[in-house]
Amino acid sequence: MTDLSQHMEAVATRLLGDPNKAMSSPKEWRYGSRGSLSIDLEKGTFFDHEKGAGGGVIALICRETGQSNGAAHEWMRAEGFDFEQPRQHTGRRI
Repeated sequence: MTDLSQHMEAVATRLLGDPNKAMSSPKEWRYGSRGSLSIDLEKGTFFDHEKGAGGGVIALICRETGQSNGAAHEWMRAEGFDFEQPRQHTGRRI
């Protein structure tokens, strides 16, 4: 499985804009007037404290764009994010 957490900062910026500077730290960005949406930059995850829901990069894209998982991957490609697809193991060894 491909680890997309490294893209969280760029994805959050593209989808959400600048965080609430008064409530954010270098490791955690907060959005909204009460900071209810948090982005954990170290883990590459988000959590919406008002809705009690969160997830990773793909979940954030789905939440903000209304797209499904596959379409979220396509959104990342269209936005210029570079990531490798998981390679299928053939079971063969050299």
